[in-house]
Amino acid sequence: MAADVLTGIYAVTQSQAQLDATYASLDDAGGFPGGALGDVVIDNKGGQWMLVKAAENITRYSLCHITNASIIAGTYLAEMTEAADIATGPKVLGLCLNTIVAATNPYFWLFRGPGGGLNSGVKVRSENAAAGALLYPLSGTAGAVDDANVDEGVIAGLQTLTTTTTISAVEVYATTIMTCNLTETD
Repeated sequence: MAADVLTGIYAVTQSQAQLDATYASLDDAGGFPGGALGDVVIDNKGGQWMLVKAAENITRYSLCHITNASIIAGTYLAEMTEAADIATGPKVLGLCLNTIVAATNPYFWLFRGPGGGLNSGVKVRSENAAAGALLYPLSGTAGAVDDANVDEGVIAGLQTLTTTTTISAVEVYATTIMTCNLTETD
């Protein structure tokens, strides 16, 4: 079920992968022979996308992380990121570009960066953040970001391209694969 959210971005290492789609089963989700959870596809702009499964319903354009336990188990479960998630250690971070209903279409490609940019369709939910500022998980709103540091780690490699006041989905540019820097706290 494609959401048609991307403009000018497509998979090159596995051209059958539909980066802006959600899937009901893993057989459909791989989009190529041998596709498995945790597989990584590179897009035409150099961005990395990881095949994951939603551990919960996910709001469109949310910052997500893969739980450490699920990486060890090979299940690659994605959750919307909150400030407390970043404070508990390094995480695999990424952006979910679709609304995910975990019970029906739980499989999707998680954008990890680098890339995005104006008119690309790569967005994050942001509130009270200045364009280009360091971003942090928004306290109290899972999956959203702001630029106010409330004792959580900075999301390294991600910047919004628009200043926001109310919560809005805005385009982003990732300068590198997103990660969290636990040393950047108050």
